[in-house]
Amino acid sequence: METIRREKLQPMKRILIIARKEFSDAVISKRLWLLIALFLLFYVTMTFYLSVAYSIMSEETRPTRITQIFSSAGSSVSLIAPFLGIAFGYDAVSRERESGTLRILLSRPVYREDVVNGKIIASLAIMGITLFASTFLTVPATIFLHGITIDLDDIARLFLFSTFSLMFAFAYYALSLFLSTLLNKSSLSLMASIALWAFFTIIMPIISTMIAFMMLGFPSFANAEDYFKKYSELNYMIQIFSINNHYNTLTGPVLTKGSKQDVLNLIKVFSQYPISIMALILYPIIFMMLSYIMFTRREEK
Repeated sequence: METIRREKLQPMKRILIIARKEFSDAVISKRLWLLIALFLLFYVTMTFYLSVAYSIMSEETRPTRITQIFSSAGSSVSLIAPFLGIAFGYDAVSRERESGTLRILLSRPVYREDVVNGKIIASLAIMGITLFASTFLTVPATIFLHGITIDLDDIARLFLFSTFSLMFAFAYYALSLFLSTLLNKSSLSLMASIALWAFFTIIMPIISTMIAFMMLGFPSFANAEDYFKKYSELNYMIQIFSINNHYNTLTGPVLTKGSKQDVLNLIKVFSQYPISIMALILYPIIFMMLSYIMFTRREEK
């Protein structure tokens, strides 16, 4: 019985050894600290800019909740969070292949899936630390600059916002990891990852807007409310395969708080946006499975 238990633990031990090595390498690398600094700089700059903008507003129109401040950053995070995933995924395998360390690693008693799993665990931990640390380290500065209060509901909303942001960044990591296993050079993987980011972030919204206007025409004052409702539904359907669209769909309601009595309801969020929730879950799973298939079947020379 003890022998069986040891055999069951061996694969996890191998994975954790690789994960610890990848994590320790990332912690001492300039890449991680540069990303953390960029995220902190982004949040602090956004907070300072909004404090200046809100200072000229009347008391009635100024934000009173910290989630209102972060809601202004939601769309901007959708632009920069993918680069966190791309930064750790684009050379995860191709770098090892280019340097020749992949053959040495695979010559040891390590399964190919252990290598991928170890890299995934380490990268997920690093991205989580980066996103959660940059978000919650900004909270004191936001409270100080805007003179607002924070409660447990605000913390829960920021935690869920950071979780969705992590899932979003991880989706791009999985995509970049697949490209890294598919392509021989890190430079090609990086260019392909950025090209897909540009497609989902810039090109697809433009295409969906053009298609929506072609199908619905231009709005009039009389039917403006009904028009924009149809426009939103059509735009969502056109971008159904865009992970960016699903992320923006989820973070908007999470950071929107109507009143103090409007408490975050996870069941309501999950029931209203099941497709977007499933997209954030399935998108990385699909590309991780493709990475497993590609990596395990490919002969390394």
